[in-house]
Amino acid sequence: MGEVPAGAREAVGPGLVERRVTEGFPNRVSYDPTPLGVRLRPLLIELYRAGQRLQADGGV
Repeated sequence: MGEVPAGAREAVGPGLVERRVTEGFPNRVSYDPTPLGVRLRPLLIELYRAGQRLQADGGV
């Protein structure tokens, strides 16, 4: 069984990513961003950077 990207399953419900199953042995599962997920990418990157800065400054 392969690793699922952190949070991928939780992101399917809100429509941020799309889950695709490719039949085979074993079946393969991939996750791709939806248009909404792509639009949110810059915001998520900035949130990540802000968290990194806070952590470096000892704020977290």
